[in-house]
Amino acid sequence: MTRPTFAPTALVVLCLSSGFAQAGVLAIYGGPAFPAGYSNDFLSPGFDVGITYDWFLDHAMVGLETGYSSWEGTDKYEAHLGAINNPPLPPVDYWLGGVPIMFRLKVPLMSGDRTTPYLIGGAGLWRFKDSGYGAIDVHTEPGVQVGAGLDHSIAKGMGLGVECLYRAIVGYVPLYLRDAGSTQCVTLRVRLLHGGR
Repeated sequence: MTRPTFAPTALVVLCLSSGFAQAGVLAIYGGPAFPAGYSNDFLSPGFDVGITYDWFLDHAMVGLETGYSSWEGTDKYEAHLGAINNPPLPPVDYWLGGVPIMFRLKVPLMSGDRTTPYLIGGAGLWRFKDSGYGAIDVHTEPGVQVGAGLDHSIAKGMGLGVECLYRAIVGYVPLYLRDAGSTQCVTLRVRLLHGGR
């Protein structure tokens, strides 16, 4: 099945410019995205990749995030899609992919010489595409995320980090699962950091 591709290039180009990168912290991230709640009924574990940029405030950081997330349908859900068709079909391949544009707020819990744990929250919009029965639907829905992370400096201007986030895409669920209310997942990210004070 052909997968649509997304190119959130504007933020990437802006963040990679040398002067801009020195003003805050640029991070490239990737990791698994596990369905949560009702989303376990229709999504298999997927992946999450992207880029963030955070600006320093007095006691927190604010930033922007974009990227790409993708999931396949569960065997049970794909069999359900085939069974409810008229006439019935074999299991129908299902796929869901999306690009978020999120505002982020990071609040450090404490700050050591090289390691900083923090809480994180955010809100924004998701642009989704999902496919089934050979057709692709497009959706734009609001989303929220909360979680925690840890950044560790490995050299001047360079670091590694991890984040664990709960993400909910409010008001969007696939066809025939309208009672679910939202699409939810838990993402585990490894982050490569550049910049900082």
